[in-house]
Amino acid sequence: MMELDQNPLDFVAGRTQPAVVKPRGSNAHAEIGLSYERRVKRALMKLTSDETTPLIKLEHNPRFSYAKKDSGLSSVCAPDFLLYHKDNFIIVVEVKLTYVNEAITKLQGLYCPIVETALNLPAKPLVITRHLIP
Repeated sequence: MMELDQNPLDFVAGRTQPAVVKPRGSNAHAEIGLSYERRVKRALMKLTSDETTPLIKLEHNPRFSYAKKDSGLSSVCAPDFLLYHKDNFIIVVEVKLTYVNEAITKLQGLYCPIVETALNLPAKPLVITRHLIP
């Protein structure tokens, strides 16, 4: 996966077709992580269906293509979730069974700039984790 500079003017981004393959863990720990992600999805779906919350829409594993303008190198990424807020911004969610610093780095350095560029809305990062300490 290609890393981006913080300047959103250095790349272009847009939506791409969703993957048709159901995500599978490569090992037992990854399967547990995907199971936790499905539990988070159910909880977020309840939040977005509750009319008293400011969250109006949920997307699971939306895919985006992006390319650096200077090199033309392109890639695809898929954050775990997008939560659309009624105040016209998006919360980009990364779900981790156990917290790792790379999660917020990926959100701030890759996912949020791409989502902002592709959807023309401000994006805010959120890491949802079950365990803070390994």
